[in-house]
Parts: sequence; C-alpha cells; structure tokens
Amino acid sequence: MTRVVEKEDWYKELDSSYKNPKSLMAKKMAIIQDLIKGSKLLDVGSGSGELISRLAGKMDKVVGVEVNKNAYSGLKEKIKKFKNTSIFESLDKVEENNFDVCTTLDVLEHIEDPSETVEEIYSKLKKGGTYIVTIPNWYDFIYTKILKLNPYHVTFHTRYGWEKLLKEAGFEIESVRSIKWPLLSNDFLAKKLPFWGMCLVIVCKKK
Repeated sequence: MTRVVEKEDWYKELDSSYKNPKSLMAKKMAIIQDLIKGSKLLDVGSGSGELISRLAGKMDKVVGVEVNKNAYSGLKEKIKKFKNTSIFESLDKVEENNFDVCTTLDVLEHIEDPSETVEEIYSKLKKGGTYIVTIPNWYDFIYTKILKLNPYHVTFHTRYGWEKLLKEAGFEIESVRSIKWPLLSNDFLAKKLPFWGMCLVIVCKKK
C-alpha cells in the first residue's frame, strides 16, 4: 500500500468542525449523506467516524477503514454500540466485494499513489455500485503546491485529472459538483459551476 501523509491527531480536529454547521466539513457531510443510497457502505479513511456514526442505524451494514492507528483505536470504541458496523486498519483486510456505495472523503489527496486505492475500491463494489469522492479543487495547487502551506496534501489534480484517474480504474462519472463557493454561499452555483468551488464532490458508478 502506498504511503499516506497526514497531520498527527488530525482526526480530533474533525469533530469540532462537524459541530459547526457553517463549516465546510459540516456542509460537505450533509451533502454526502443525501447522496448515499443502498444498504451496505464502505467508508475508506473514516477519520473521527462522523459518517459511520450518522449512517450505522440507517443501513444494514457499515464498514470503515482507517490506517491511522490512534484514529482506528478511537473508532473501535465509538462503534461498539452499533451491531452492524465494523472497522479495519487497511483496505486489503476487507474481504467483502458487494458494497452498494463507497466513500473516500478528503482522503485521496493524502495518498502518494491514489490510483492503487481507487482500483481496490472498484473491486469492493458490486456492479452498478456508487463511489463518492471528495477532494480539494484547483485552489489546492496554489495553497499547497506553490505556497507550500499544507505539507499533508501530496497528490494534486484538476477536476479533469481526478476524473481521468477514476475512469482509468473503470468508473463511469455520473456527476461533479463543488461545495462552498468563495465569498458566496450559493448552492446553485456550486452545482452548476464546480470550477469555482472550494471542494469537489465526484459521484461515479462501477460499470
């Protein structure tokens, strides 16, 4: 598995972000929840377990994957109350391959070779299954690659670069939208003109 680059204890910061309804993370999570359909979910890069906690009581099966050892330990404790939920330390330990939907929320940009992970995810989904990805938009090139302000993002693509990576793994792109337009809070524009949004949401299908 390729190396994952991340800030120590980053998952603790997520919890406070989700509690603020005006934050990018909270808005993103609300949109993702509405996109998820089906009875079996695989969430790769579960972090603080926000998505798992929200959907565990609404789906037949929820499986999380988290490679950060501290975050993994915290998730094990958090999911004890959910009988239909499990957590693994790596994607290759997930033996099932019939999930209805898989999510990687703000994960792929932290992986040095995300194509390998995307190909693994393709194999875990059932035919016609949905893959939902959130990644930074092109602003990340400036903030991280040029200004060097974020050492934890190691893979950069435009919208079309990410789409190409997904298509090469076998996925068919269904929709692309953005979240949180800069200076404007306009969901219509975020859907129609994803080029300007702060974060991208790509929904694709396994052929």
